[in-house]
Amino acid sequence: MKNIMIEVSASLFLLLCLLTGCQNSLLEFYVSPSGSDNNPGTIDQPFASLEKARNHIRELNYKGNKTDITVYLREGIYYLTETLILGLEDAAPEGYRITYSNYPGEQPVISSGVKINGWMREKTKLPGLPAKAEGKIWSASLPEGITSFYTLYDGDSRLPRAVTEGFHPTRSNGESKSGEYWKLEHDLKDLTHLHFPPGKIKDWPHLEDVEIFIFPQIPWTMNILPIESVDVKNNIAITKIPGTYPLTNMPRWINFPEGTVWVENVFEGLDKPGKWVLDSKNRKVYLWPVNDTPGNNIFAPKLTELIKVSGETRINEPSDIPVKGIYFNGLTFTQADRNTWGLNEAGIQHDWEVEDKDNAMLRFRGAEGCSVEGCHFYNAGGNAIRLDYHAQHIEIRNNLFHNLGASAIVMLGYGPGTKDVNKYNIVANNHIYDCGQIWWHSPMIIIWQSGKNYIAHNYIHHVPRKAILISGVRPEFFQPNRWDQRDSRRTIRFNETGGATEIDDLAPFLHSRDNIVEYNHIHNALEKMGDGAAINASGTGLGNIIRYNYVHDINNPRATANIRTDNDQNGTIITKNIVFRSVTAGFEAKGYNEYRNNFLIDVSKGSGKGIIRALGHLGNSDIINNILVSTNEEDHFYRFIKGDQPPDVYHTMTDNTIDSNIYFSVNNLNFKENSILIDLLKYGFDQHSQYADPLFENWEEGDFKLKDGSPAIELGIKQIDIMNLVGLTEDFPRYLKNPK
Repeated sequence: MKNIMIEVSASLFLLLCLLTGCQNSLLEFYVSPSGSDNNPGTIDQPFASLEKARNHIRELNYKGNKTDITVYLREGIYYLTETLILGLEDAAPEGYRITYSNYPGEQPVISSGVKINGWMREKTKLPGLPAKAEGKIWSASLPEGITSFYTLYDGDSRLPRAVTEGFHPTRSNGESKSGEYWKLEHDLKDLTHLHFPPGKIKDWPHLEDVEIFIFPQIPWTMNILPIESVDVKNNIAITKIPGTYPLTNMPRWINFPEGTVWVENVFEGLDKPGKWVLDSKNRKVYLWPVNDTPGNNIFAPKLTELIKVSGETRINEPSDIPVKGIYFNGLTFTQADRNTWGLNEAGIQHDWEVEDKDNAMLRFRGAEGCSVEGCHFYNAGGNAIRLDYHAQHIEIRNNLFHNLGASAIVMLGYGPGTKDVNKYNIVANNHIYDCGQIWWHSPMIIIWQSGKNYIAHNYIHHVPRKAILISGVRPEFFQPNRWDQRDSRRTIRFNETGGATEIDDLAPFLHSRDNIVEYNHIHNALEKMGDGAAINASGTGLGNIIRYNYVHDINNPRATANIRTDNDQNGTIITKNIVFRSVTAGFEAKGYNEYRNNFLIDVSKGSGKGIIRALGHLGNSDIINNILVSTNEEDHFYRFIKGDQPPDVYHTMTDNTIDSNIYFSVNNLNFKENSILIDLLKYGFDQHSQYADPLFENWEEGDFKLKDGSPAIELGIKQIDIMNLVGLTEDFPRYLKNPK
């Protein structure tokens, strides 16, 4: 009777609001793992599941709800066996909010983990198991409802899957019919046939569970490829899906001595505590436990996607119908799996991510006016948050991301065409580290075919590749004779582009435009893979602004730069950034862009890459009012490459303005005689630049304030007073600084 009275009271309250038009009303419901879905959802009698809370709100919406609603999740773990979908019927009414929030002071956890029980010490001799692992392996049957998984968790830790030592393919680029990766055509065999050294790959009994991890031909992309078959006699492994590029060896100058290929989920790689192997055919998992016995906290993930906010995405029509007004506050998301590529999927640039994929713990696919704030995302095989297709005015603020298999935040609009509906989003004040642990090529924040976004005050560090990527589709993929490749080509909406192939004609279809990236603090990015920059823009639309960022300590010599405008990148303003103490270049410059009033200090240390590394024809670029400080014995303030050598390289730059910069070498008093600087003067550049100590207060200790009397100030260079402004602000939640 009490439950009935509470339900009636809620209905009367809603009816009263509908009759009186009350504007500031609020309904509250509660969920607890110890509750019951037969309860009314009050604080004393909470629901047990998120599904029940969603369905209850859906009923109120059917009755004409015009109130804000908050669902409070009490402390505990909410195990999902199916993705919670919030559709149009679950949206907030116009002008209102529906919020899923932690109860104040509590940290509820949303997980798809399924506990694995029944562990027994394995007595069967396992083929290929290292001798040191004999007698130490335990096994268990898969739980009901679990058929396969790619990640495994021991409490708050992701356990590493068994992996072999790295090796190099035995076939080089020159032996590939397809040749270099940028060729217009490729032989499918080059993309699916891996030639390997004898014994490195075998025809294992559980071959359907074995995967090849490979950098195909180049150092900036990783593929994870399932195996179709193995020709042991000829040492050829054939993959079920093609690689991004030919499965050949890299040029030796790229320098991956540890190997560019390894194999996962085989007993040969079960060589230390914590590693595991799955045999899905026999429904068994094998583990070398960390503490001799597996314990009671081993979980396999059931889902790759925990919650999806999903509107009506009408892919082949000019508009969508988005879900609106869904907010998430103070929740923890964990224990989600990664998935694999399908045969016909469409990838973005270099297949760093694929279009419309259910591989994030929280996903918005057709949504507007939503928010994610104060949430914690960790221990998952894929991404944390995705904004797919139509996604506008979504704010992602004050969240913590770590120990993820791929990216933290992915924004992927529709492919190049007239449909421009992924924009006006905010990604601010988030802490991101130790992500990309499985997909090493994953940028931490991806902005692809998405524009007018604000990316600010994020703190990103210790990641395997890029921190922030703004990307589009390069003109070469629009060529009519291009092969049907997963990388970029399949995303193009050719029925809308009108046959355009040149960069100027393509500009209206490249929607990664007018993004602002500012006040971000980035260090120790690009720790594993080669090429790329901490902040990287490539093939986007016009009007992107990269300013007031602090990037430092990029220590991988295989990296290209701290900040980079890559191929077909134009109309970008890069200003008032501080780049400090890195082995690679400060900037890499391609295309026509503006590099103005930046401080590049103690970079390109010993690498010879140049503080500013310019490739090819820059065309109408401005390199003005920058300070370049070298600590090398031989100074490479600039490096102009792409095959052209002086004097021809300077002739190709006649449309550019390089002037009013400050150059200073700490260890070479004769740096004024640097041949490149002399050539620049000879060909009309740097006529007003100076060669002098810029007089920083104490750049060695990170104080980049210019002293009174600095020649830089006299030259018109402005102070870059950002050191107390970059990175996380005081708004970052205290409870996420030391999460449970």
